[in-house]
Amino acid sequence: MLGAHPTSPQPMTAGAALAVFGQHYEGLVRFLRRRTGCSDAAHELAHETWLRLVVRADANSAQDSPCSTAQPILAGRWPEEAGAAAQHDSARAYIYAVGARLALNRLRDQGRQQQWIEVAGHEDTEQPCHWPQTHANPARAHELRQALAAIDQHLGQLGQRQRQVLLAHRLDGLPQAELAQQHGVSIKTIERDIAAGMAAIEAALYQWRGEAPTTLTAPKASGATATAPQPTMSTARRHGGRRQALSALLGLGAMGGLALLLRPWMLRQGGLGAPQWTLALDSGIGQLQRQDLPDGSQLTLDAASHVVLRYFSTERQAQLHRGSAFFAVAPDAQRPFTVHTTLAHITVLGTRFGVEWQGTPQSPQLRIAVQSGQVRVQPLPGAPDQPRPAPLLLGAGQQVMIDAHGQAHHTQLERPEDAAAWQHGWLLFDGEPLAAAAQRLARYHHAPIRVAPGAAALPVLGRVRIAMAYEWLRLLPQSLPVRVQRASDGGIDILPAPQG
Repeated sequence: MLGAHPTSPQPMTAGAALAVFGQHYEGLVRFLRRRTGCSDAAHELAHETWLRLVVRADANSAQDSPCSTAQPILAGRWPEEAGAAAQHDSARAYIYAVGARLALNRLRDQGRQQQWIEVAGHEDTEQPCHWPQTHANPARAHELRQALAAIDQHLGQLGQRQRQVLLAHRLDGLPQAELAQQHGVSIKTIERDIAAGMAAIEAALYQWRGEAPTTLTAPKASGATATAPQPTMSTARRHGGRRQALSALLGLGAMGGLALLLRPWMLRQGGLGAPQWTLALDSGIGQLQRQDLPDGSQLTLDAASHVVLRYFSTERQAQLHRGSAFFAVAPDAQRPFTVHTTLAHITVLGTRFGVEWQGTPQSPQLRIAVQSGQVRVQPLPGAPDQPRPAPLLLGAGQQVMIDAHGQAHHTQLERPEDAAAWQHGWLLFDGEPLAAAAQRLARYHHAPIRVAPGAAALPVLGRVRIAMAYEWLRLLPQSLPVRVQRASDGGIDILPAPQG
């Protein structure tokens, strides 16, 4: 079990550390501020530390015995059962170790990603203000350019459909079923096209490193006899572990570098109006993602969110399909940056702003909040036969909520960081229905949070620290006429309070 010590009478676990995380939060922030030299980065990493503990605790809970008290705070354990965890002297060390490791990993990933951006021709890309500058040395840059040349050579040997499928699936995030329909082939054929593309990239990188033949043997048809030698890599790595193998070869912490790797090839292949660079990001429950973009912009993606980015010669686009994102956009008067959603289009030249899906699937809402600069918001009509609403101009400290009918409601931010408070571990509720607030919290936990219809419309007000969400749920009956109870499946049920 994670964090266990063979001589400890009561082994430390992520769930036990999670139970006392609130007691060590401020100290953790101070510790991380000393490590990073930046208060904003420290708060973000403290939030990531909590998320990492949640993920580990969720994983451990499936293996723990029924009598174990080391469980995630939203997985159904109440404070009385987790009281023993507060006595663990090693909880602080466990929490701090996770935070320190996350800070180190981010610094490493930042440097590796910057090297690829520089090699792709963006030497003027700026780093986030709170991380030190990292520049690729000439020898390393030459090595990476050789890798790009090898990738270019092997991708050029693929068929046109294989290249199109590879880019659409791996970079745009299009599902295999949709690609099969577009190309008029079976899903199995799409799977083979994707496998062929990834195999070509892997072969190129092994060739670059001098560790594999220049080509991979194509798989034989069913029933045929394989006469050519197979690649030295194992079947498991060719299939389930290919993404990890490519990351290791590239020296990258995430496959987001694949988009930068393919960019030179895409520039040569794309015609007028074709995207010059594309990237799809899909974060899991309880996971935040940060991505440097080739133009010097930065993107932070909230948990359980999905965004697709496309850069053209005259425009930079982002499509936010679900969740929340914070954009720090580098100025470029020749290429405005536009965020597209089904409720509104947001256009900027250079600014810092957040876009967040709120509400419920039956009644979605979109929140746009500006930390600095200006954004132009074009609400979309609720139906095709309705006129388009007038555009809105938002400045620093302003926000707007747009509903499914195209109606806009303006408010002022209390503080600049509230443009994307989730980056710093907070959620803000200003009259949202309880059902919507529960769905927002669900982005950070696998355990379900259910709200009965009789309580779904109750308004929620206040600031909620994500790391203390369980405590907020436990105290909810003090501010709303509800009762909160644990379900047999480990979830949380919020029901109307009994009458009388």
